[in-house]
Amino acid sequence: MEKMQLSDSGPTKLDIAAHHVTTSIQLIAIDAAPYSIQLPVMAADELIEVLAKHRNISLPYDSAIYIRSEFRAEWRRRKRAAYNFFKHADRDPDGTYEGPDVDKLRHLNDLQTVFNVVGLRALGYEIPSQMMQYFLLVGTVHPHLIKWDQLEADNPGLSAARQSVGPIDRKMYLMTLRKVLRLSD
Repeated sequence: MEKMQLSDSGPTKLDIAAHHVTTSIQLIAIDAAPYSIQLPVMAADELIEVLAKHRNISLPYDSAIYIRSEFRAEWRRRKRAAYNFFKHADRDPDGTYEGPDVDKLRHLNDLQTVFNVVGLRALGYEIPSQMMQYFLLVGTVHPHLIKWDQLEADNPGLSAARQSVGPIDRKMYLMTLRKVLRLSD
């Protein structure tokens, strides 16, 4: 991927959030274990939400905007379940994982990473092209979850790009993502 921006005084929380997003995309591309991907995905989400609140910036990816109503309750319930299991291991060291199954956690990671890209942009971070390409690829794998009219209204130019890519399966998605990442070296 493209070299990440860093502030002159050293990495800021926004820089670190962007690094978490980059790491998430790289882990997704190599089809790493969804449990391992969940940690940088949700760490980025947490940083982005805290920074947005501190800066009084509304994040444009509220689940009510982009997630169909029939999927919102499940989205909210599952969003932090896996992350909290790992984050708070000290509270229940002998606990057994009871979060989303592997496929659902994989989908959660895909979608939350998209929201993290949108959150970075809302906070003024210049989004590298690979992050934007990832954003589009996820929509080709999970098109039934997305309110395309709203997403395209909020992201001019997305409509033309979306029409040039048809629905793809996960195998093709990962292969394409790996190619996108290789091209940036």
